[in-house]
Amino acid sequence: MKGYNLSFKLLNAHDYKVAQDRKRVFFVGFRKDLNITFEFPKPFTKKRYLKDIIWDLKDRNNRQVSSGLYFMKLNVDNKELNFRKTLILK
Repeated sequence: MKGYNLSFKLLNAHDYKVAQDRKRVFFVGFRKDLNITFEFPKPFTKKRYLKDIIWDLKDRNNRQVSSGLYFMKLNVDNKELNFRKTLILK
């Protein structure tokens, strides 16, 4: 782009400790007169997986949740947005 320094790169969220393989192209631009040099963050060496996140999952009473089929309800601002079956395997 004229008058801008533009950087773009394909990044995978999994490389940044997100337990999903989610690839996205990021564009970052600055006006040339600002003299800003941008570098994308370096990926982490250790990856996170779903088991790393839900292994110590607890219910609303702070009790350990074991493997099984659960009915999960999502509430936001006291409104029920979603209700679904969720299978948790540990």
